[in-house]
Amino acid sequence: METGIPDVWVNDTAGVTVQNLPAYCGRVSFAMRKKADEEIVDLAGNLAVQKGKIIVKVPFALTLASMTVDGNKFAGARDTLAEHPPRVLFTY
Repeated sequence: METGIPDVWVNDTAGVTVQNLPAYCGRVSFAMRKKADEEIVDLAGNLAVQKGKIIVKVPFALTLASMTVDGNKFAGARDTLAEHPPRVLFTY
């Protein structure tokens, strides 16, 4: 999702919001904002996700301290999900 979105937009206090973006498996809405050493990504939409088809990975070329998806911490900088999560938190 973040490919092509300038860092300056995400770093702005308002962040970036996209609504009803057409995707291969439905429509997706998301909001991204950066706060200190965290980036918060909130997802919504009517995606019909096939198992293992959403890949969550670090959006910037920064060193990741942790990635939390729906309250569950992951050690790596990338994870494959079976369904779309409502919130992803990257901590740098």
